Amino acid sequence: MLPQDQRDALVVKMGQMLNPGGQMFINVRGDDVLNASSKEIINRDNLEVYITKSGSYQKGFTRKELVAYLQDALGDGYTVRADNRFGKVSAVVTKAADKDVRFELRTTDSGTKYALVTEDISKVEVPGKPDASLGAKARYILNERFRNTVLQVGENDRVYVNKRGINEYSNPAKTIPNDVYAAKIGAAPELDNLLKTATNVSYKADDGRHPDAVRGWKYYDVLFAVKNSNAENGYSVFDGKLNVKRIAKGELFYDITGIKEVTEGNIGQNILSSISAESSGDSNSIFDIAENVNTEFELRSDENRFNPRKELSNLFMQIAQNEQEKKSLRSYQAAIHELNNTEIEISKLQQEMQGTDKLKSPQKYYELQNKLRQAEAKLNRYDGRLVQLEATKPMKDLIARREQRLKEQFARSSTTRAKYRNNIKKNIPDSNIILFHHFMEKRMCG
Repeated sequence: MLPQDQRDALVVKMGQMLNPGGQMFINVRGDDVLNASSKEIINRDNLEVYITKSGSYQKGFTRKELVAYLQDALGDGYTVRADNRFGKVSAVVTKAADKDVRFELRTTDSGTKYALVTEDISKVEVPGKPDASLGAKARYILNERFRNTVLQVGENDRVYVNKRGINEYSNPAKTIPNDVYAAKIGAAPELDNLLKTATNVSYKADDGRHPDAVRGWKYYDVLFAVKNSNAENGYSVFDGKLNVKRIAKGELFYDITGIKEVTEGNIGQNILSSISAESSGDSNSIFDIAENVNTEFELRSDENRFNPRKELSNLFMQIAQNEQEKKSLRSYQAAIHELNNTEIEISKLQQEMQGTDKLKSPQKYYELQNKLRQAEAKLNRYDGRLVQLEATKPMKDLIARREQRLKEQFARSSTTRAKYRNNIKKNIPDSNIILFHHFMEKRMCG
C-alpha cells in the first residue's frame, strides 16, 4: 500500500486530471485485509494490519469511510458517492462542471450562517421526463449530487445521505403549505450548504415507529434564503429542523421538517441585510469563516515568524475604506491564523513520526500518520480558502489600491532623494559627497 502522503497526493492529482464534469471510479480493499496470512492486527475496528512477512502496512475501508476520505482529500468542486457496481468497496468521483461550482454558504455580520439558494429548480432537466414535477426535479438533483455521500453538519458532525432520506425530503409525507413546499423543494440543490448551517442540536428517543433508530434522533436548526420575485428584497428566509436518524452503524440524513418563513423576524432581516450588502459589494462571499474575528490574534511564540500573507493583510487593514473590505480581511486573517496553526501541527507530527520506530511501534506510527494526513488535508483546504478570498472584489480592490500607493511612495522617495543630492552639492565639500550619498541612500531606503 502507498504511504499516506503519497496516497493523498495521488488522489488529488487524479482529481486534477479530470475534465469538468468528468468521473473516475475507485475500488479499494475492505475487511478482507483481516484475512491476510502472517499479519499483526494494528486496529481491527479501523481495518489496519501489519504484514510481518513483507513488512508492509495494509488498510481496509468501509464504503462510508472511503467516501469521507475521498471527499476530504479532494475538497470542494468534487462529488463522491459510494457504488457497488465494480467492487465491494468502491466509489464514483465526479468533478463539478465550471457552472456547478457553488459557494453559497453565507454568514451575516452577527455570525449567523445560512444557505443562499440561487439555482432555479424549475430549470432542472430530468432525463427522459420533460414534464417532470418540481418534486421529481428535486429528487433527481439530490440523487445526482448527494446520494451515497457523507455531508458535513454544522461545524463538526456528519451524516450519510441515502435513497430513503432523499425520498423523504423530496416527497413529504404530510401536506405542507404551498410556499413552504416551494421553498423546501427549491433548496434541494443547496442541501450540502444547508446542512452546514446546522446549530442547536437536540436529542430524542424514537417513538417505536422506526426500529432501526436504535440510538434515537438528533435535530438541528437550519436556515436558508430562496429567491422570491414577489418579495420586496427579492428573497424569503426560512428556518427548519434537520432530522438525523441514529442507527447502529452511524447517522443518516432523514429529512428537514417544521419549515416556516422567518423573513420578517430579526434573523430574517439580518439575512436580507447580509444578502443586500454582499450584492452591493459584489462579493462572492467565498468561505465566510470568521465574520466576527478580531484582527489581532494571540499567537504562540513558535507562530511569531514572518508570513507574507499575514504581513500583507495587516497592510491592507490600514487602507481598507469600507466595512465590506474590512469584513473580507477579517475572514482572510482568520484563514491565515488557522493555516499557520495547521503548519505548526504538521511540523510537530512529522517530528514525532521521525522519533517513532515503525517496526517496534506500528500502531502509534500509523496513528500519527493518519493524523498527519488529516492535518495536511486541512492545510490544503485553508490554502484554497485564501486563494479564493484573494479573488473576491473587495480583496482585488485592496490589492489595486496598495499597488497605486506603492507607486506614489516610490515617486515621492525618488523626488526626495534628488532633493537631498542637490542640498549635498551645495553644502558639503566634494571629498565627502560619496560617503554622504551612501549614508542618505541607506536612510531613505530603510
